[in-house]
Amino acid sequence: NTITAPAGSYTVTATANGCTSAASSAAVINAQPATPAVPTLSAVTQPTCSTATGSFIISNYSASNTYAVSPSTGVTQSGNTINAPAGSYTVTATANGCTSAASSAAVINAQPATPAVPTLSAVTQPTCSTATGSFTISNYSASNTYAVSPSTGVTQ
Repeated sequence: NTITAPAGSYTVTATANGCTSAASSAAVINAQPATPAVPTLSAVTQPTCSTATGSFIISNYSASNTYAVSPSTGVTQSGNTINAPAGSYTVTATANGCTSAASSAAVINAQPATPAVPTLSAVTQPTCSTATGSFTISNYSASNTYAVSPSTGVTQ
């Protein structure tokens, strides 16, 4: 027969026909292990043109916990830092067989798009009366910044 009980030290006696046995040896039930705190995610760094992944940190990180990131595809962890591709991520902490609730989501945005290669057209050559030539960026976008190389004597 199984007895369920909270943490504590227990002995059992048996009684039959008015006679009671001696007490059993003690069965000790330890306190339930503490559930780890819900991970707190912060310091989200977004991808750049040169770095395809973003990152975030677990602010309340504890080396005694094991952390699971969901989803986990393409994710790497080094201590409290998580590197991940674009997506929305949650983290749980596990210690002593107990798992925390999931964290709030950390969102890594898609890597910004690299601007299109400038297309140069409408080249005008210098003349006897005009010392400079010109050309046009035919796929010009006002949201881009353009650098001409070499830049000496160039105006835009």
